[in-house]
Amino acid sequence: MFRMNAKGFTLIELLVVISIIALLSSVVLSSLNSARAKGRDAQRALSVRQLKAALELYYSTNGIYPSLGTDGQGYAIAGLSAALVPGYIAKIPSDPTVGAWQYVRAPVNDPNGYGYGLYIYREATSAYCGTGNGFNPGWWAINSNMCPF
Repeated sequence: MFRMNAKGFTLIELLVVISIIALLSSVVLSSLNSARAKGRDAQRALSVRQLKAALELYYSTNGIYPSLGTDGQGYAIAGLSAALVPGYIAKIPSDPTVGAWQYVRAPVNDPNGYGYGLYIYREATSAYCGTGNGFNPGWWAINSNMCPF
């Protein structure tokens, strides 16, 4: 009888190791995607805070929030650049993934006052939310889905 002194791994052992590595890498990649989404949400929150600060500065200077057209109608916030850039903000922020946010200026309860709302996408909830001064969730029919920032 001949006995071979074979060194190395069998094909079954190699396949088991490769399948374990594939399983672990898929778990790591899914965790990485959720971390990226949370990072983009943090970027959105910062951008919205900057935009809100610019809108409040504009209000303190002019006594009214900028209008993009018919009050109570939603418009892409890119239209705010004529009123806010460069005097109040360096550039109008945009969503890092899904597209344009919306802005609306509308009368609030005070007959002489106006409020505004921003309609923003959040990946954490996979939904849109709203924020602003005198903001009415009914403007976009989002009910109580208010942004936490």
